[in-house]
Amino acid sequence: NYVDAVIGSEPKERVLLNGVTDFSVEILREVESELDWSDTIPDTELPFAIAVIITTETFGEIRREFQVKV
Repeated sequence: NYVDAVIGSEPKERVLLNGVTDFSVEILREVESELDWSDTIPDTELPFAIAVIITTETFGEIRREFQVKV
């Protein structure tokens, strides 16, 4: 497998998580006294953090937050 697939080859697919009903990403632009998560991407600079929210039939809502900038 290569990052850039050969022209004419079929992509390989693999299900990672069954029963996903919703997926969203939130961006934390600034760190203040209260965290203000947004769903819009900043124009020019990296956000402080990104949150990935996946809702599944089995596990409900799963939220993971990743720090991007120190």
